[in-house]
Amino acid sequence: MQLCRTAPVPGRGSPAARRERLVRSPRGRRRCQGRPLDGDGRQSSQGTGCSPLARRARIPVRAPDGSPTAHRGRRPTGDVLGIRAGQLSPASFTVLAALLRDLHALPDPGFPLPVLDPFPIMRRRLEVVSGIRREDVRFLAEACDNAEDDFRALVDSSPRHLVHGDAHRGNVLCDGDRALLIDYEAVAIGPRAWDLVPTAMAVDRFGLPPDDYADFVHTYGTDVTEWHGYPVLRTTRELGMTTWLMQNAQSGPAADEFAVRMESLRKGDLERRWHAL
Repeated sequence: MQLCRTAPVPGRGSPAARRERLVRSPRGRRRCQGRPLDGDGRQSSQGTGCSPLARRARIPVRAPDGSPTAHRGRRPTGDVLGIRAGQLSPASFTVLAALLRDLHALPDPGFPLPVLDPFPIMRRRLEVVSGIRREDVRFLAEACDNAEDDFRALVDSSPRHLVHGDAHRGNVLCDGDRALLIDYEAVAIGPRAWDLVPTAMAVDRFGLPPDDYADFVHTYGTDVTEWHGYPVLRTTRELGMTTWLMQNAQSGPAADEFAVRMESLRKGDLERRWHAL
């Protein structure tokens, strides 16, 4: 996997090291190990390992002008997408926008991928969760029921293309002066807007400065908030983020944050500040 050849190995105690540990298989090959990240940049309960996309497609690492970048004397391909970041931090929203712009410019894959559908994992969380008030679980289940029809209608009526599925700054790593987009566990075919929603909603939910979002829009070339389908995708994203948090919201700061999110969802308050834990 190209990720295992190009991504740096941070200190063992760092979050990035916990996300993407490089390990030796019994046959001496290097593979990726770690759990994919969920909507607000935390680990999810999905499976581990390198993505099916990387096993079946070769994703080029590109410079900002779209040309492949050189790496160790070969054309770099594999489980990453990268750009020359220069002096920009890999946490920059401009870098994330450039990576998504290049990913979305790739031709559609010539093999089947699942259609974007975040509802099954949300329902599984609701079915197995414990220690959460029944009325909260019931509210979220009903909210998923109400949102699902609109989501499916939007996906069915929109052009479908390759989407990363979990596009946020936590899935950007730095390799020297390059920024790499990693973690393709949630890759699917669906509206490209799905990858833009987390950054757009961060202005209201997580206090992202409007100037940072303006830079993101300028670099990518589209403001997803002006698209008619944005409210539907945002609602679905917020349900996914809340059901993810619910899994660990029995006590402590997670419980407090879960209460904040539930209150804002019940009231339809789109500007209530949320906090990433």
